[in-house]
Amino acid sequence: MKNRPLLRVLREAKELLGSRDAWSEQDHAWDAAGTWVPVGSPAAVRFSLMGAVLRCSSAAEDAGLSARRAFAAANPTLYKKYVSVGLSHEESVTLLGDAIGFLGLVTQEAAEGT
Repeated sequence: MKNRPLLRVLREAKELLGSRDAWSEQDHAWDAAGTWVPVGSPAAVRFSLMGAVLRCSSAAEDAGLSARRAFAAANPTLYKKYVSVGLSHEESVTLLGDAIGFLGLVTQEAAEGT
């Protein structure tokens, strides 16, 4: 996945998780009653970090892998915690912000040819 589309996906995922009410530590997506639903379901109202990324992407598998790579490059310490024990809502939003900043810088450097 190219940096610009991934940047859009990560920005949308960060916006989606902007409210603590939209956050879930479990699986990818849940409905209002607390039942697991697919991330693309119209009933989905709460999302995990990766659930939000997948919800905001049309190329889910590619976005998931690309997001993980961006997370690892942008904040290796928080990414290691994400893969080992999981993250809080605040940490997930921070990791998304770090990845957005990292990809923005990489995209800008590529545009400038540096």
